[in-house]
Amino acid sequence: MAKKNFIVVLDHPPDINLRRRIEHHYPEAYRYTDTVYLISANSITGKVAEKLGLEIGKNEHGEDVPPSCIGTVFRLGQGYSGVAAPSLWEWLADNRKENA
Repeated sequence: MAKKNFIVVLDHPPDINLRRRIEHHYPEAYRYTDTVYLISANSITGKVAEKLGLEIGKNEHGEDVPPSCIGTVFRLGQGYSGVAAPSLWEWLADNRKENA
């Protein structure tokens, strides 16, 4: 499976635990703002959300466990446009090569 680019949009800045999960699972993630991250992964949106704790889980009794943070994972398409910091364009260019 080829790497894909994802955008993670959080309702509020991540706490230390979520920042550590992002760094652990996606060390080359790009922090665009305090609540928006770009991730390149050999995965699907649901698995990215699961690794970050953005989905309702189950405990050992089968009861729902709320997500650690409220957020959404989107797959980034091939098209993008706008004005941003040069580091964002560099990240996109570097990861587009891997996804080609």
